[in-house]
Amino acid sequence: MQDIKQQILSRLSLPALIGETVPLQKRGNFATGLCPFHEESTPSFYVYEDHYHCYGCGAHGDAISYVRQVQGLPFMDSLRWLADKAGVSLASSEEEKKYAQEWKKKARENQVLLAAKAFFSANLQDKPKGQSARAYLETRQLSQALTEDLGVGYALHATDALFQHLKGLGFSVAEMEACSLINQGRGQAYDFFQNRLILPIRD
Repeated sequence: MQDIKQQILSRLSLPALIGETVPLQKRGNFATGLCPFHEESTPSFYVYEDHYHCYGCGAHGDAISYVRQVQGLPFMDSLRWLADKAGVSLASSEEEKKYAQEWKKKARENQVLLAAKAFFSANLQDKPKGQSARAYLETRQLSQALTEDLGVGYALHATDALFQHLKGLGFSVAEMEACSLINQGRGQAYDFFQNRLILPIRD
């Protein structure tokens, strides 16, 4: 998929593509025009061969990003639209199906992690449950505003609190285990994190 994406992008001129709908003025190795993503009277939208950037609203991306934002298409539909324009054949239907399945699996795992993060954050703010964790944070001179900004949470001093919570939301044991949130032993599922402060890593 990455190879196909690079083939498509290498065969398309981004200024020409964007220039079909946005009036652009050539300036050396880039072109400028009024940004299509926000209202402006002075051009702050810069288009290069491999990317665009607006210094007004911060919009940034490549041809695929542009098609997705302007036409409101999902990633695969944007890729198909550009592939047709660039004369590139996409992968076989079986490969596309496999990609779609992997994408759905990844999206589901993200939902599990977000639900876990919300649970940990709620634990930390809970007056009786998170009292000891909040007291510890105070000894480390971490303010409530900073911990909220970082998304710090608290895993309860319990065997399966997170497991039961996620199970109640409809997530499977396999999904939780794939996200390294639970372990299984002796026919029983238990939380991987117990009595711990949790700092989420966000990319």
